[in-house]
Amino acid sequence: MKLIHLDPAGFSRLVQQGVTVVGAHMEIAKDEIVLFVAPEDYPKYPFHVVIAARFRDWMPLRPIAGEAAQVWALFPNAWWILNKPFLMQDVAMSGRRYHTGAPIVEVHEADEVIIRQRGIQETGPLQNPGPREPPLRTVDDERIMVLFHDLWGRDKSHPEYNKAEWSELQRLLRDRGVRF
Repeated sequence: MKLIHLDPAGFSRLVQQGVTVVGAHMEIAKDEIVLFVAPEDYPKYPFHVVIAARFRDWMPLRPIAGEAAQVWALFPNAWWILNKPFLMQDVAMSGRRYHTGAPIVEVHEADEVIIRQRGIQETGPLQNPGPREPPLRTVDDERIMVLFHDLWGRDKSHPEYNKAEWSELQRLLRDRGVRF
């Protein structure tokens, strides 16, 4: 989980266009939760975490003429406004400081547990729900079925064959919506 401090323009861009520009770059895993702090000029909740998102990707942008610093466009998969904005200091049981001037801050594990207990994924209006289809939407289910049974049949002749492992894989695929 990451915490991102946006300037007023970046915050407005995120709310209006679903993308924002950040003056720093940090490794963020796909679908990792990213929290956004409202800037100082935000009318009701300055410096509160007011938006949560699932990270999709970074895109490097050309530096603006006269500026040497690289900037990055941050694209979320989905994002939502929190019904109950909160200050990081209210959840920082780890003692970590989150308002140190860095635009992107890694959230400490202990603090992440507390934030998740608040139910950030269940709050607020979803502004951009992201893809509606299940994760395996691009995979042909018939091909999965044929490939699964072909591999299962080939593996039966192996001395370390374990039907329970294949049954577990089949159950996991069925749980994902792949029927065969």
